[in-house]
Amino acid sequence: MKKMALGLGMVLVLGLCGALWADPIVIPNAGFEDRATLGPLAEGTHAYLQWAHEYWSHYDSTANGGPARVGNPPLTGLATAAEGDYVVRVIADPRPWVADTSAPNGVATLLTETFDPSMTYTLTAQVARYVDDSYWAGYLVQLAAGCTRVNGATYSSSVSGGTVIAEDRNTQAVPLAAGDTDEWATSTVVYTPDPADAGLAGEPLQIRLLTLRKPGDPGGDHGYPDPDQYRQWITYAAYDDVRLDGTAGAAAIPEPSTFVLASLGLLGLGLFARRRRST
Repeated sequence: MKKMALGLGMVLVLGLCGALWADPIVIPNAGFEDRATLGPLAEGTHAYLQWAHEYWSHYDSTANGGPARVGNPPLTGLATAAEGDYVVRVIADPRPWVADTSAPNGVATLLTETFDPSMTYTLTAQVARYVDDSYWAGYLVQLAAGCTRVNGATYSSSVSGGTVIAEDRNTQAVPLAAGDTDEWATSTVVYTPDPADAGLAGEPLQIRLLTLRKPGDPGGDHGYPDPDQYRQWITYAAYDDVRLDGTAGAAAIPEPSTFVLASLGLLGLGLFARRRRST
């Protein structure tokens, strides 16, 4: 009986550990802290993203730097970073001199890790409002497989294409900052194994951090007589602390019942050890 209790406890504990085990996947410059060595920014300033050094490129846009900047808070409407010192700001701006026509807009990065449709992937990113309600339309975090990358000048490079395998489209409430405290929200994207995606196996994984456009945004239709009328369509979002884990199989997050069984297993191990000491 004692051996049975010990065996059951070990099986449950090991099962829980297996369910919780996830391998972190490397995301270069996941917290945008490379700016500290590339060219430090003073607090309250921001600068164009240099894709060749900071690994993130514009998503589906060839604008020369406009849609993405790295910043060191405090910035307008953004008091702190979620981690470290730096954040990335993404913007959708249809004004003619920006010529930003993608929908939605933001940054993307291409990983060396390739897609395995038998894996469960969990992508998280911290998201905040960069400015007030008038410049906010929501956020979109996507995990994709495959892409086309066009390397441009120092501040111009584009990642486009690929197949979205999972996304979080503005499901979390992201409140405005209060005082000197930012209300960062956690966006979570989970991909579970799907045999229908077998044709994407071996494609590089792609992460997109985007800002949604407002309904009615004219995009690249530059027919407004007054270019400043486009200002009402500008939207911003800020991102930080991006993480991606891969787990073999579909059980990325244990069910509550798993925790209960594991607790019983641990209890059984404890009772078994106690009885052994008392004999």
